Amino acid sequence: MYIYFMAELTTQEINYLKRFLVQHYVRYEDVQLELVDHLASGIEEKQSKKPDLKFEDALQEVYKGFGTLGFSQVVKEKEKAMRKFWQKHIIKLFLDFLKPPLIFIAILIFSTTYLIQTFYSFNFWNHTPYIAIMVFALAISLSFKLHMKEDIMNKYLYLDSYYGLSGSILFTFGYIFPSSAVNFNGNEIIELTTPLIWFTSFYLTFFLISLYILAYKIPNGLLKKFNEQYKKYALN
Repeated sequence: MYIYFMAELTTQEINYLKRFLVQHYVRYEDVQLELVDHLASGIEEKQSKKPDLKFEDALQEVYKGFGTLGFSQVVKEKEKAMRKFWQKHIIKLFLDFLKPPLIFIAILIFSTTYLIQTFYSFNFWNHTPYIAIMVFALAISLSFKLHMKEDIMNKYLYLDSYYGLSGSILFTFGYIFPSSAVNFNGNEIIELTTPLIWFTSFYLTFFLISLYILAYKIPNGLLKKFNEQYKKYALN
């Protein structure tokens, strides 16, 4: 996702720039890496024009170029861009289930839920176990955090933005939406009609596929990408 062209800096100078960024509220290490390279290039340019200019003074001059908001606007833009990236990526993976061979899995899930409702007259919307199942599924989905330690997730925008977005999606469709459709007092019964059976089957198919994508497929890829892309930039 990110590409770095690190300017020629010593480890001490890189660490100095990283501390400078942290002091100015840039907490994501992947964003720090981009900004370190940007700052280093700016410092190099300043010093090439003024050979006697100290590293720290050159840094201050470069920092002034970010305006009164400093790095905050850059961070906001990165967060917005990363959210859009994940939204497109998640949609793409979901659309893959509309094409062979994954579409056959979607058809199988849909058919199974349809037959359960039709032959056993099981109305998901009238049974509190439905809510229990969804809450349990949500709990399982949140276990994807075990793929990575929380302190690591919070350090990288690449990870933090994904887990925030996926958690919101799963919570909405796994709990908020079904909860709002069920009468917890049991005073009203939703009639099991053919349109409702079709809708419920589509809904459960969508949710279970989303659960697979958000709680398993992407987290596994994230862990691999993190190990390959980010750890090599860490400084001891």
